[in-house]
Amino acid sequence: MANLGQWDFISNTKIAEIVRVLADELEHNQKLTFLARTPVTDVFSNDEIFARYKASGYAADIIALDQKVAVYNEGPAFEFVQNVAAKFKDSAKMSEEDIQKAWGLSQVGTGQVQAFFENWLMSKSDEMLRGIRQRINHTIVSMHIDSLNYNRYSVDLRTVNWGMPSGLKATSGVTWDDLTNSTPISDLELMVSEVAPDNFGELYDRITMGNKAFNYLVKSAEFRARYRGEIRYAFGTNEINTADKAGLRQALASMLNCEIEVTTESFQEKNSDGTSTRKTYLPDNKVVFSTRSNDNDPSVMDFANGVPTESIAGSMAGKAGFTGPQHGPIAYTEVNEQLNPPTVVVYAAAYGWPRKKRATSTAVLTVGTAGVGPWVG
Repeated sequence: MANLGQWDFISNTKIAEIVRVLADELEHNQKLTFLARTPVTDVFSNDEIFARYKASGYAADIIALDQKVAVYNEGPAFEFVQNVAAKFKDSAKMSEEDIQKAWGLSQVGTGQVQAFFENWLMSKSDEMLRGIRQRINHTIVSMHIDSLNYNRYSVDLRTVNWGMPSGLKATSGVTWDDLTNSTPISDLELMVSEVAPDNFGELYDRITMGNKAFNYLVKSAEFRARYRGEIRYAFGTNEINTADKAGLRQALASMLNCEIEVTTESFQEKNSDGTSTRKTYLPDNKVVFSTRSNDNDPSVMDFANGVPTESIAGSMAGKAGFTGPQHGPIAYTEVNEQLNPPTVVVYAAAYGWPRKKRATSTAVLTVGTAGVGPWVG
């Protein structure tokens, strides 16, 4: 933590405490479902972050007593899936004008400008750490659908994938917004009951989709016909209450023998022109298939959590608050020591990447074309 004369803005110990407290509070205030289901593994190098163990899983040979077993050369056991880890970073600046306002407001009350600054730093640390966790959640969702769409500030990650077999990347024959001709139930059944178990040995028991995809599904002619068969009642044109999300999810779960999860989780992304855009973590034209027993199983997938360079360099430079390299996320402040201009900046940083150790652990169905018709993607 940087110092300005006698002003020790906030100690690293306090920041560490804030991080731990906020971890629970942020999960409560804004759900990050995919991050919550993914174990975090502390690692120390790029090799650890991106090395994936290639387990074959072949059946053992049967041999006679005293006979030597054949030793197979399967090639390298580790595969390096990317060259450079991703750095997640966010920041907020307290300008000279902000500092003057804070000082003026502090004089109205107790005059404790130090406490006022610490409260501001805690609030900004909260905000920055939330941004770090949101972006990590975004990359974990991208791992589930095997596609990351990110191209900002000269960082282009639009070709990143996690090795999902092409057979688990399905596309509906008719987009789901065609309520008359689409077959959403059949699309889901094909993956859950045939493709995944027959070709890949996977028994998915959870289907996750966005609110838009779910709304089109329950309004489709196929769902109406299947629902009518389930409860043995011939619905009129407007007799299905599509606002009863819980009831319709249960009906769909019964049809498919899977948990149905409808997500509306989203985040704000800053644009280069200063505006912001709200985006859903799961693109609205994607449906994810997964298995509940895989949640928080590090042998299936995890987030490789590295040591941010800031904590290494900060320790080497003797910056106040850095006692040694530490795993992220970290939060710290920087003060313009020349006071030209006088500013305070709060940073949060993390270093790592989500790892999918079993490529078939999730599957994805594309139910509409991104950017075409109602599908934002």
